[in-house]
Amino acid sequence: KMEGAFAGNAEKLGHQRFTDMLEMNGLITLLHISRAYLLSVTAQSGINPPVKLPMVNVIKLREKKAQQSQVE
Repeated sequence: KMEGAFAGNAEKLGHQRFTDMLEMNGLITLLHISRAYLLSVTAQSGINPPVKLPMVNVIKLREKKAQQSQVE
């Protein structure tokens, strides 16, 4: 489980805008860090081949989430 702590200026960003930015930018950032970390740790541990997480299209993932929300 990977977690991140993000902060924003409440006067400049509304709650919804901050949440939207986190869903996109925060998720992308954590995915890249997680992929690199897992690849590095497994390679240095002698696991051959090292574990590689697949790329995730976050934009399509958000679109799918929005469509599912509309159906419910």
